[in-house]
Amino acid sequence: MEPFRINLLIFLHLLLLSFFLFSKFFFINCKAHGHCLPAESSALLQLKRGFTSGDLDTWQLSTNCCIWEGVTCDESSGGVIALDLSNRLIGGMIDPSLFKLTSLHDLNFSNNIFQGISIPNYGWDQLANLSSLDLSNAGFAGEIPIGISRLTKLTFLDLSNQNGEFGGLTLTAKPIFLRNMSILTDLYLDNINLSLYHNELCGALTNFTLALEVLSMSYCFLSRASCSSLSMLPHLYSLDLTGNNLNSNIFYSFVNFTSLSSLAVGENQFEGVFPKKIFLLKKLQYLDISDNHMLSGSLPKFPEESKLISLDLSFTNFFGNLPDTIGNLKFLKNLNLLSCQFSGRIPPSIGNLSQLEHLYLSENNLQGHIPKSLFQILGLSVLSLGSNNFSGDLECEFIKDLKNLYFLDLSNSGLSLNSWDAYNGSFLSSFPKISYLAVTSCNLTKIPTIINFPHIMISLDLSNNRIHGEIPSWFWRIIYLNLSCNMFKHVAEPPVNLSTSNFFNYIDLFSNMLEGPIPPLPLIKHTLLDFSNNHFTSFISINITSPQNSLNYLILSNNSLTGEIPPYICNMTNLMELDLSNNRLTGSIPSCLLKGFYLQLLKIGGNQLHGAIPNEISPKCEMKTLDLRDNQLDEMIPKSLSNCQSLVILDLGNNNLKDTFPYWLGNLSSLRVLVLRSNKFHGKVGPFEGNLERNYAFSMLHVLDISFNNFSGKLCAEIFNNFKSMMIDKKDTIQNDMILGVNGQEYYLDLLTILNKGQQMTISKSLKSIMLLDFSNNLFEGEIPITIGQLNSLQVLNMSHNYLTGKIIPQLGNLSQLESLDLSMNSLSGKIPQELAYLYFLEYLNLSYNKLVGNIPIGGQFSTFLNTSFEGNNGLCLLPCNTSVPRVNNTTISSTLRNQAPKNRRYMIILGILFGVGFGGSMAVVVVLDVMCCDRSKRRRGKRSIDG
Repeated sequence: MEPFRINLLIFLHLLLLSFFLFSKFFFINCKAHGHCLPAESSALLQLKRGFTSGDLDTWQLSTNCCIWEGVTCDESSGGVIALDLSNRLIGGMIDPSLFKLTSLHDLNFSNNIFQGISIPNYGWDQLANLSSLDLSNAGFAGEIPIGISRLTKLTFLDLSNQNGEFGGLTLTAKPIFLRNMSILTDLYLDNINLSLYHNELCGALTNFTLALEVLSMSYCFLSRASCSSLSMLPHLYSLDLTGNNLNSNIFYSFVNFTSLSSLAVGENQFEGVFPKKIFLLKKLQYLDISDNHMLSGSLPKFPEESKLISLDLSFTNFFGNLPDTIGNLKFLKNLNLLSCQFSGRIPPSIGNLSQLEHLYLSENNLQGHIPKSLFQILGLSVLSLGSNNFSGDLECEFIKDLKNLYFLDLSNSGLSLNSWDAYNGSFLSSFPKISYLAVTSCNLTKIPTIINFPHIMISLDLSNNRIHGEIPSWFWRIIYLNLSCNMFKHVAEPPVNLSTSNFFNYIDLFSNMLEGPIPPLPLIKHTLLDFSNNHFTSFISINITSPQNSLNYLILSNNSLTGEIPPYICNMTNLMELDLSNNRLTGSIPSCLLKGFYLQLLKIGGNQLHGAIPNEISPKCEMKTLDLRDNQLDEMIPKSLSNCQSLVILDLGNNNLKDTFPYWLGNLSSLRVLVLRSNKFHGKVGPFEGNLERNYAFSMLHVLDISFNNFSGKLCAEIFNNFKSMMIDKKDTIQNDMILGVNGQEYYLDLLTILNKGQQMTISKSLKSIMLLDFSNNLFEGEIPITIGQLNSLQVLNMSHNYLTGKIIPQLGNLSQLESLDLSMNSLSGKIPQELAYLYFLEYLNLSYNKLVGNIPIGGQFSTFLNTSFEGNNGLCLLPCNTSVPRVNNTTISSTLRNQAPKNRRYMIILGILFGVGFGGSMAVVVVLDVMCCDRSKRRRGKRSIDG
């Protein structure tokens, strides 16, 4: 019985102890939850009433506020000490009742949707105990309230705004308010406009916030600010000044910044040489100086004790070899050297980077074989080697052991992938499951077997290879698919069980050998479809299940599509670019194409469309490029086209339009290219006295082609005064990007070269800028206006095949950029001005069949021109003057050429030998102005190569 009694006593003691501990725990928790102060409960409910959205269901009257979502109370007093309302989609207003929560230590409103309301300016002094304030990414806008400066116990402050909506926050108070924040350790001001005091802010931080450890001020408009003093903050270890265009001298102050472990200063337009000593800072772990294109430097000899974890030098001008000591970076996880100027070989020591996960070496000048040691870094998940000059064969076996690899870029690397074609798929399950694969220009002849993972592939770029056969049906599950410039002949239809959540966003089948009907595709979440340059014959069959489909770009040009433009195109309400050019389409232009206001590019030239151009053009028209050339359109140009105030290119060439010169297009301030050639336009070109057309200037025109029409009368001197963009020096034109481009887009001109020793030859080049006037093949008369001499950036001038009289004006010698001049087939008289000999870029000259007399100038480019440039001028002679230019029956040839019908002629602009193509001898160069707008950098992985 005695042992039993002892055990019973022990049990009772344990029971009492448990009861005591439970009671104490229950009492403490009841005390915390049971003493929610009524005044603070009321204040919180009043705060909630100011919100118009947000998930605060637990905030109910007559319940304990200490157990509400986001609310934390002090255990002893029951006062609210923390309020975390982040990520709750809260909108509305901040009620002043917030400032009744005087016990608050932590306040967090981050990641909500207040949609541009101001941060309250008053009441902050009542939150005297606040130590942490986070208002980031909540949609606040306006001025940063000066009242925040009264929060003297703040150690953490985040006002950053990553999305930049609603105008964001601005600092309007002098930064002297920071003097009250002496214990602040973490300060985040990203995307806040600090420009008003940009020269004072860094100094104020240095003087007043000596406890600062983390400072983030990216994209704060601190242009040219000197922030060198920040290196004097004794405890600062993390600094982010990305995107501010800071003074380059800041680097020299960082050389002795011994406390620094993280430095991000990308996108600052830094110039000069980056100090090597910064790489060697003993505590440095993260360094990002990316996107400083003019910043150069080279890598140091890394010590064995380096603590670098991430190094990003991408898009800089760093050069030289990768040092062998790169293998000393044993903690490195991310190495980004994308788009630099590094050369030489990858050192074998790179295999020592056992912690490396991301390796970006694309777009450099690296060469030689890839060291096998690189493929021993088993933790690699990203490997980017594209656009280099490597050699050797990269066998499939090399990547087999990289089990974590999901991103692989070998495009244009110089590596041979012959073994990939030969691989039969054995041991396929042991290969990494790659989600992003780019193998452009790797001489592949078949789809690599190792990518047969349809459910994980997200991005696949096989462009510019020699792959033939059928495009498999499982490819339709891929989000980004680029198969352009291959030899595919057939397209398998999408699988019937294709999930709508896996619809691809981008598919590019440009330049293959695909034929027959385009496969039916459900268009819900597509962004771009490019089926151009194939042999498709049947128009695309599309299942549009919703008028809200997200197709933005549809490119079907250069096929053999027939029939009318289908009406369901009108249901593509989000379409921004539509290119149906160079097919065999018939019928009229659907009026819906010009009624919408999202469409920015419409190219339907090179078809057999007829009828009038639709007149119902939206007042909100956002069109930038309108190409209707080479059709059978008639009647007049609709004046509602002036609604398209963003129009850059308008090409109506080679139609049957009957109208006078459309002066009213001159109010389109963005118009760069206007092509009216080969139509039935008539009347004068130039403002009439007392007519409102005087106000239309065409001040931004780069190309004006009105050739092959029936324009008549004298050329008005005033119209050439209006071409202001042609008066800008060519260097300034390029620097200011006043070219055929809008919002980063580039416009391409196809070039056609003819008459090289009687042989027709074709080349293709891209041009960033061209200035051209073509008034040829009309009925113009009178003298050449001297105001043309102001157009000093003009490259091409063609006034041939008219009835111009008088002398060739010496002011043409001012056209210093002129490359092609054609004044043939007129009635010009007098001598050839000696000034033309000083046009050093002039490569094509045609003055034939006029009434010119005297000596042909000598020197300069005139020594390169053949006699055909001057024939048909009976009074011209070569030096010595007893040598005359060979004569041809001027009248007969002139009459024959004048009466040639402009129809059935290819759309041409005489350019001369502009590009030094090196075919030998003299030749005439003709530009086919088939303007194509594309932004391959946004819609494609890379620009397609253009032969030249």
